[in-house]
Amino acid sequence: MCAALVIVSFFLLWIDRAEAQPDQAHYEFSAAIAQSTLQDLPSVARRAGKEGYVKINFVISATGSAHDIWVLDHTDSFFVKEMQRFAEQWRFEPATLSGEARASTREHALVYEVESGLFYATASQKFDTAFRQFMRAIKAQDAQKALISIKKMQKHKNNLLEETYYRQAQYYYAAEWGDKKSQYHWLNKALFSSNNGGRHLKSDTVKKFLLQKLALELSFKTYGAALETIKELQQVDLDKRQRNRLIALIKEIERLANSPEALASRAVIDPNGSAYFRPLKRVISIAYTHGNVSLVEAHCHRGHDVFDLTSTKKFRLKESYGKCLLKISGEAGTKFEVIES
Repeated sequence: MCAALVIVSFFLLWIDRAEAQPDQAHYEFSAAIAQSTLQDLPSVARRAGKEGYVKINFVISATGSAHDIWVLDHTDSFFVKEMQRFAEQWRFEPATLSGEARASTREHALVYEVESGLFYATASQKFDTAFRQFMRAIKAQDAQKALISIKKMQKHKNNLLEETYYRQAQYYYAAEWGDKKSQYHWLNKALFSSNNGGRHLKSDTVKKFLLQKLALELSFKTYGAALETIKELQQVDLDKRQRNRLIALIKEIERLANSPEALASRAVIDPNGSAYFRPLKRVISIAYTHGNVSLVEAHCHRGHDVFDLTSTKKFRLKESYGKCLLKISGEAGTKFEVIES
């Protein structure tokens, strides 16, 4: 392993270790429930040859039960309902701090795939035709035909391979005719993976998409999310120049995290009434001029919290909680600014 990659690994391990051992105490986490149980494909979907994916973030109580489940991404509402139906049965060994059971949070990808021996599911002829039509429309710079092809793909997609190419097509469309937020949305969706990192995208495409995702996060000043993307980039084949760039980025993000300089980034409440944000700093303020932002929930590695914004627009995340994911709730369409200090 070259020196540059060793330094990147050192910095990322240092970040994790610093948060994993507050006050010399150590958190341990292990799931008591079998992985296969979490990912069991419903028989009705198996018979139909339908595959799906649900990415969730949830709280594991001190007694090992799961609650406050956030659906971060999904391919089909059917699989969300299946997940919710079985979630009450999940049991985990809770996290411990100095030997005492504590609440914690976990992010998990439930991947429902049809087992087909040694072969993966393939794209249907109708889907394949629609995708080829889409690529020709992109080459011809024909937005209308590209959009028609996307709608055909949406109609015919039935497995995770087709889902991947559909999301990839949505990103290509956004890159040509959409804004940066739309590009970022579909990049995130195209990069979905199982918990072991498995993806349906080709390795070169994964690297390209992760680098583009990181560039967008830096332009949005969402540095907490950028750190997560840098971790993923560690797992792909980068050249020396790219590795050196990551080293410089990590140092700069660390400087920002420890400086008194305030960081501001913009977001919008989605049609479901929420937005997600990964903070870099611990003191957070929410500012907006129209609409409403009423509640912030924090799912952190070593705890969770709720902040009512009807009385104050500023709150502090506990240092001992480690890294957090915030769910910001309010009126759909509300544009707001997250200020970190």
